[in-house]
Amino acid sequence: MVVQPGTLDWIVPLFAREESIRLGGLRELSERCPGSFLGWARAALRTCHNTPEARQVVSMLATRGWLASLIREAAGTDPGWAGALAQFGQTVYPGLERELTSPEPAGHTWPPHAQDPASLAAVLDLLIKLQHMLPPSEPPPGMAAQARARLALGCGGMFRGRRLLDTLLRDEDPRVRANAVEALWFDPPREYIPVLRELSRDPAHRVAANALVGLLLAGEEEALAMLVDMVERSEGVARLAAIWAMGRTGDTRFHAYLKQWRLRNRNETAALRGSLAAMVRLRQAEALCRSRNIKLTILAAAASSGEFLIHALPHGAGSELRGACLQPWLGETPVWNYRAVWEAAPPDCRLLFILPPGAARQEWEQHWSQVQGAFSCAAAFDPGGVDGGWTHALCLGEGAAPAPGLPGLTPETRVFHLPAPRGGDPAVVFDALREVLRGVWAVRLPEPAPGGPALTLRIASPQWSAGPVAASAGASA
Repeated sequence: MVVQPGTLDWIVPLFAREESIRLGGLRELSERCPGSFLGWARAALRTCHNTPEARQVVSMLATRGWLASLIREAAGTDPGWAGALAQFGQTVYPGLERELTSPEPAGHTWPPHAQDPASLAAVLDLLIKLQHMLPPSEPPPGMAAQARARLALGCGGMFRGRRLLDTLLRDEDPRVRANAVEALWFDPPREYIPVLRELSRDPAHRVAANALVGLLLAGEEEALAMLVDMVERSEGVARLAAIWAMGRTGDTRFHAYLKQWRLRNRNETAALRGSLAAMVRLRQAEALCRSRNIKLTILAAAASSGEFLIHALPHGAGSELRGACLQPWLGETPVWNYRAVWEAAPPDCRLLFILPPGAARQEWEQHWSQVQGAFSCAAAFDPGGVDGGWTHALCLGEGAAPAPGLPGLTPETRVFHLPAPRGGDPAVVFDALREVLRGVWAVRLPEPAPGGPALTLRIASPQWSAGPVAASAGASA
């Protein structure tokens, strides 16, 4: 077969009934249209099922030196999928582990080639026609459950397929619902979060587990405790589904949990095998992560009425984080039951600066006079009366604290501690203040028992990492 630019000749063999013709078409595609082949490979490997096509795709990627690069690319957005790709890839290509732990060769470019514009235009033309061949909102009567399940996987990323996907998410067959949920994993729209929450309570174990995976991939920390509870309370295949889901999330906190769970459940042979596979996948995900280390500052930390509240500033990340990326730990044990919410600063901020005893106030005031034009807020170093009270009391440096009965402080005033850097350079503090005035993260969890392990906070996401930082005001790392 010779691929002609602007035609779809290369597509026909990919759908042939004979496996030899399909594989020949893939080889031709990888040589003539590498960009299109990589798109096909991503789709073929999204579930990492051990099929002849998947093994052939992995072998072709490895032969061309693309397998390790594809896995590193996946690790930047979905560590759980990257871990599964690495785990499956090693069964086909034993040299993968060495490539993943070695730097990329000099001159290596990724992706290797863009798609041919003429061929891509032909593909788009075909897709437009194929989308109009789909039923608008209901699968046709009599369509088999297996076919509806495949239809569900194809609807997740298509705008026209959303109404159809909504129907399939509530299909009578659990295989269809499970696949429809899986279609949301790679780019879950925020409007589907309530649907995933509802389906996390589905009586079918695979649907529930898939929904919890979807919630965690979307950064919803509530799914952590729900997944742990599913492992603890379920039995048999339902427990295996929950353990598999832990590995699929790529959240390495589950490695700590499964390690302890295995010690408590030595007689459950099937679950022990499943948990070992999940732990291997999680270790792969952790090894593949290339997140950037950022600074994390604890602005405030206090217990009240059985709840512990932490206000944290992840420098340079802000609201782009998701709640599940902020991780409280007690010693070496993750806290599963917590909530993390981005709190935007009020539009009319009123700031009171509080200096530690003996601080060079004149220097701080002078620097503030130079930068205050960049801040659209009222601010003062003297706690005089202010209409409505101070929205923020900012303690600048170690030892700074509001005195009892300080004028203008109300129950709504946020008292934050910004640690002064070595040398006491005010410019660094005011740079951090710019971020505080955009918003901070509030992490709420049950108050730890006195005398227990130390409470710390970490950040772990495909983009950023930080900590652990002691959960005490003014701590940073």
